[in-house]
Amino acid sequence: MIDDVPTTTHGCWFKSSYSNPSNNCVEIMLTENVVHVRDTKARNDRLPVLFRRDTWRTFLESMATD
Repeated sequence: MIDDVPTTTHGCWFKSSYSNPSNNCVEIMLTENVVHVRDTKARNDRLPVLFRRDTWRTFLESMATD
């Protein structure tokens, strides 16, 4: 999952290909140890929420099993 993201996206904001064009989604940016998450609509108004990569991976795995 998170390790499957191409390394060219590290340090760049991106959103899921499943996102709709109305910008009702979140964007993420991967760095070596941290995943940054922000609201697409408020990207300039709020700071991103930060997660350790292992915590983010656990979150994604829990969503995939539901």
